Formats: sequence, C-alpha cells, structure tokens
Amino acid sequence: ANRRSGQMLLRWASRLLCAPPRELVFVQVVNRHGTRLPLIHSPLLDKVPLESIEDPHPTASHLVNSDLWLHYHEPEDQLVTTKPKEGALTMQGVREGMALGSWLRDRYVQNCQLLPSTYDPTLVLVRSSRFARTMQTAKAIIRGLYPVQNRQRIHQSVPIFTFTEEAENMFQRTSCSKIAKILEAFRKTPEYLQVFLPIWEQLKPLGVCGAPDRISFLEVHNAISILQNHKLPVPPLLLTMKEQIHHAVTSVLAKDFKPEFLRLSVGRFVNDLLNQMRNKITGTVATKLAIFSAHEVSLAPLQVILGIYKYYPPMGSSMCFELYKEKGWTAKEGNNDAVKHYTVRVLRDREPVALPACGGKVFCPFEEFVGAMSRFAVDNHTYELECQL
Repeated sequence: ANRRSGQMLLRWASRLLCAPPRELVFVQVVNRHGTRLPLIHSPLLDKVPLESIEDPHPTASHLVNSDLWLHYHEPEDQLVTTKPKEGALTMQGVREGMALGSWLRDRYVQNCQLLPSTYDPTLVLVRSSRFARTMQTAKAIIRGLYPVQNRQRIHQSVPIFTFTEEAENMFQRTSCSKIAKILEAFRKTPEYLQVFLPIWEQLKPLGVCGAPDRISFLEVHNAISILQNHKLPVPPLLLTMKEQIHHAVTSVLAKDFKPEFLRLSVGRFVNDLLNQMRNKITGTVATKLAIFSAHEVSLAPLQVILGIYKYYPPMGSSMCFELYKEKGWTAKEGNNDAVKHYTVRVLRDREPVALPACGGKVFCPFEEFVGAMSRFAVDNHTYELECQL
C-alpha cells in the first residue's frame, strides 16, 4: 500500500509540471544515438574484448529487410552503412533508446496526457539521420514509447523519415566550404595548438589519431566512453589521459562554436524547430510529439546557442523542447497576439534547465525564445549562399 501511495504521489507531482497555469501542446525531442562501437582502429584496442559487446543489427540491410513494423522512407542502397562492427549500435545503446522511449511514455502519455496510450500516426513524427546507429536508436525509442501491444495492429508501421545527404540539417554539411575554412582557422589558434598537439603527439605512435583534427579527438573521447559504458578495461594510456582528453573535447572544442559556425552547422535545423512551433501555434499541424534521432554535433550547438552547454553530449543524451499554452486561452479569429500566450521549456537529459538566453527563466515566453534562437536560424537558400562565402 505504501509503495502504491508513493507511486501515486510521484505521478501527481509529475502532472503538476504539465498542469495550470499552462497546458502542454507540443514537444520536440532531439537525442544523440545510443552507445555504439568505436569508429577507430588502434593497437590500443587490440586487447579489449570488443567481441563481447552484442551488435543487434550488424548491417543496415539486415535491419531494413527483417523488421516488419519499422519503415524507412529511403531505398536501401541509399542508406548510410558502416563497415562491419564499426560504429554499430550495441545492446547497451538499444537499452538507452528504449529507456528514453519509456521515459517519454511516462511523461507525455501517462503523466502529462499529451498523447493517447495507443499509437496515433497523426500525432507522432520520427526523423533520423541516415546512419544505421541513429535509425536503430529511433527504433528503440519507438519500442519504449509505444510497445507493440500499444499499437492498433500488431504490425502497425511506425515510419522513420530521413532526408537526403544534401538536405540533412541536423548537423553540418561536409560540402559547406565555409565550415571547412572556419575549422581550419581554429586549428591554427594558439589555444588549439597548446592543448591538442601535446595529446596528439602522445597518441600518434599508437595509431589512434590519423591527424590532429577535431574528429580524431572526438573519437578518442568516444572510445573511452564506449569502453566505460560497457564496463570494459580502458587501455592504461587512455585512462591516464582521460581527464586531459575530456577537458580538450568539452572546453576547447566548444570554442569553435562561434555564431557563424553555429548558423552553418545547425542553423537550418533551428529554423525547422522554430517553424514547427509556429505551425503548432497557428494550428496548421496536428503533430504533438516530434523525435529527431541525431548526433552530438546536433545537441552541442543547440546547447551553446541556449547557454546551457556544460559538457560534450554523451551517447544516449537528449534535449526536449516543450511548448506550453496559457491554460484556458483559446485563439479567436482575427487575434494576432497568439504567440503572447505561449511559453517554451527546455529539458536537458530529462531535467528542466534555466535558460541564460532567456534571462535565466525556466519557462521562456515564446517571443523571447524565438528572439534568442532566431539569430542562429537560417533558411535553405541563405545557407547555400553563406556556405560559399
């Protein structure tokens, strides 16, 4: 009885977060894929029993052809695949995705009652980047959010949408020449040379980094996290350099997130997020929950823009953008001040955060939120022009 009372009290307290004076109307979730296998090959990892990590889906073709209820809106030969084992989502990553989906169900189905208990395709939108690990994470999130028994049909399809490589906007596009120039300039700064070159010199003889660039260091940082997430031994050299590498990735790499870089990395995605909120306010979309299965290079810039960046987003991390309407307010024909009745709350890793970009508020008036974000938003046409400057 005490346990049941405790559960009821917890649920009641959780519902207060979604109750008067505000009504939750729309949520956008941006998550990094779950734990995966390393992308790098190095003698440092030769003695690590990576084969002990289960790979649930060795190839993208297996994933596409064998699953009856997951559907990708791209031909199989256009899916981004990895070499066997490299970068593949692990069972730990699957569990992380399902845990996020289960949390979304607890919060937005059971507590906030934003969504019905049975899956409704008109209310839920799922999009993923074209990498197998993000699509597999999206699949796991769906399984946690709407288990098979909570679908109208046992094999009801839950579509996962993808964009083409050129249209993908959740991270920087490699063909954007301006991005390459910004990163090249950053690699010549004294701070970069003082922090990264000593690390690179220590790792270079061991074949971990092919070149002293941000991607190489990020992957070393990722490899340490992967091993620790699976309780596998971290090679002694990496273990002794862990804090040094963590500081370099968390603090120094974040300094390449200047306004121009942020616009060219996630500016189009920011534009989409804001437009989705505007569409919800004007009543032009029915969607109540949008899930974007993405990468750390999606989350980190968004956190920098909002002033809530603390550490490089780990695998399995997430952000939620909750749009609230003033309780009891109803739009009337000819009423042009609708936005004044809406607020936005941001959750980082499932916890509400005060937004420095919004004067330290937790519930940020929609107009203020747009004002903080819009200087980083860019439409497709402007993006193409700025990339070539």
